[in-house]
Parts: sequence; C-alpha cells; structure tokens
Amino acid sequence: MVSTRMTRKGQVTIPAEIRESLGLQQGDTFIVWQEGNRIILENGLAAVDDLFGIFQDRIPAEERSHSLDERVARNREAFISEIAHEDVPEEPSH
Repeated sequence: MVSTRMTRKGQVTIPAEIRESLGLQQGDTFIVWQEGNRIILENGLAAVDDLFGIFQDRIPAEERSHSLDERVARNREAFISEIAHEDVPEEPSH
C-alpha cells in the first residue's frame, strides 16, 4: 500500500508502480465514485468494455474477440474513409 496526497486543486498522483502495472497513460479517462468512505477510481475504457460485455450477444461472433478499442478504431477508420469519398456539395454562388 502506498500513500499519496491531494493538491489544493484536488489532484491526486497515482503511484508509478500502479500506473505501470495497469498500463495507464497521460490523458486516460477515469470514472470516479464514492462507496462509503472510499473513493473508487476506475479506468474509463475498462469500465466501458465491462459495460459493453452486457451486449456481447448482439455483437457478431467474429467481432467478439476484438477489444472495444479495436472496434472503435476500425469504425473510426471506416467513418473517415466514408467522409473522404463523399461528394461535397458546392456552396451556392451569390
């Protein structure tokens, strides 16, 4: 167990060994809530992945082995590709 302090701005440092063991990076998003006198801090993407598991039966079998990050990246690439190939309407001339 390691202790840490809260700054005036309410910021708390997650100890390096915990960040490294969980693969946390600068800019990661977290979900925070209180349980009694405890503050629970959960990796945001991991929490979304857990929630996404509820809907596994709606995901095609071949997609289930991919992480949420992989599915999001593929969808983002497809979306960008689709936009890049759309005909952009010309602006009316005045």
